[in-house]
Amino acid sequence: MKILKIMNLREFIRREKMTIRQFFYNLKEVQPVKVELAENEYRKLEEQVNGALPAEHISGGSNSIQTVPPVLIQYETAKENYEREKRKYEKMVKKAETYIDELKNPVRHAIMRQRYLLNWAWHTIEVTNNFNYYRTMMRIHKSALDELTKKHKEVSF
Repeated sequence: MKILKIMNLREFIRREKMTIRQFFYNLKEVQPVKVELAENEYRKLEEQVNGALPAEHISGGSNSIQTVPPVLIQYETAKENYEREKRKYEKMVKKAETYIDELKNPVRHAIMRQRYLLNWAWHTIEVTNNFNYYRTMMRIHKSALDELTKKHKEVSF
């Protein structure tokens, strides 16, 4: 029972708490970069592992001492990091979908969906939704964030 409490405490501490604005900023700007960097590192090490492992590391006799090449350890660590960051991003997208679906106003819903789920640029959203003024679109975006902030004071994932 004590171990379970410690694990739950660790999980609780590991969760990131933030505001709705911070959550959507991280979804749009931060987490995709983390995933890309982790994938690049993983792919680079994957190439090294596939092309640079000497034969004695793969097949050793029963009398030989086998060592794990450092690049293999780095590769496994990078792979785990990439998969963790990718899962985190996917989890954030699902959570964002649920938040955006809470918006009753169809224009607010459309702007948030286009910006954060479809990754559209502000100009594309402005033209697609026939906004005469950029300022109007940004005001509606702010009101959508304000509405979600009232419902969710703090977000954790």
